[in-house]
Amino acid sequence: MPTLKINRDKTIAVFDIKEEIIKPLNQGYLREAVARLDGLIDKVIEAKINQKLKCKEARLLIKLVRESRGSGLMPIIAYKLHIISKADKERIEKFKSFRNTILHNALGEIELGAKRNVKDINEYIRQEVKRGIELLKRIANK
Repeated sequence: MPTLKINRDKTIAVFDIKEEIIKPLNQGYLREAVARLDGLIDKVIEAKINQKLKCKEARLLIKLVRESRGSGLMPIIAYKLHIISKADKERIEKFKSFRNTILHNALGEIELGAKRNVKDINEYIRQEVKRGIELLKRIANK
């Protein structure tokens, strides 16, 4: 079921968590689920920032940050604009670190399992994705 949020300024955000994240996760495509969740978090944060910034120049600046692969800056910007809490910013940064290990390291799962002393790395990744989904929902519903 798609998540639909109608904001005060009548903008609408639609994404289907089950189709976009849960389905690949359940099919065993763990890296795909992590990547898709990361993309949705980025899109929701950008939408929230654009919703708050009405100025065309500010929106252009946000677009430039996104296009320059500066998505790591988006949670900081959202926090400074009081869109997300400090705790949410830290959760996003923790998820991004997790994502980097999984997606940008050929042995990411092994490295992560060793660091966290995890017996079942696939279950650990599933749990991290579920925590990320809850974070995404919380940000989207603010």
